Amino acid sequence: MSIDMQHELTRTMYRLLAGTVLLLGSLLPALPAYAIPPIQHWLTSNGLRVYYVHAPELPMVDLNITFAAGSARDGQHSGVAHMTSTLLDSGAAGLSADELASRIEALGAEIDTGSARDMAWVTLRSLSDAEYLQPALAILGDILGKPDFNKQDFERERERTDQDRDAWSSTSLRLHRLPPRLRASCRSRKPSRRSAKMVSMRALASPARSRAIGPIS
Repeated sequence: MSIDMQHELTRTMYRLLAGTVLLLGSLLPALPAYAIPPIQHWLTSNGLRVYYVHAPELPMVDLNITFAAGSARDGQHSGVAHMTSTLLDSGAAGLSADELASRIEALGAEIDTGSARDMAWVTLRSLSDAEYLQPALAILGDILGKPDFNKQDFERERERTDQDRDAWSSTSLRLHRLPPRLRASCRSRKPSRRSAKMVSMRALASPARSRAIGPIS
């Protein structure tokens, strides 16, 4: 193929591409402009920072309570933050985990707890109708303010942590036999051995519990 023919093919290709772009531009409807909803912010009398987004088109409420807490604040009681967040909804105000779950489900709500290295959280999702929201908030208040920390629940969770650690050790042994690149892609975080051995019921009732929960942010 001659150089002139190559140049002509190149120019033809560019003309086709330009026509395609113009055609697509004429066919696409004007995209609607979406405004970011304003985030309202205020500080309560007890120092709680609140961030609120009003979305009246959705008949539900999402509440996320975040604490400046987590495993970084465990101190000498390794695992207390994880155990605290796990046991919060295992029983509260004299109600068992099953009773709490049943009442939450009857309201069509969802409550979740969790923790990470530098934070802990409790979340609530509920219908915004007061008939459902107010009872859901009452249950959330019991979970946060009146957790039972039942000894039986504690021992069950500690045993589960032991089982998770043993399962990880078995998986780690199998991963060790894989090629290095595949081994790295399959590796998961090892549960702390100290989590199950060093956390005690006394630790949950001690000042360490307050450090694990931490101030609300």
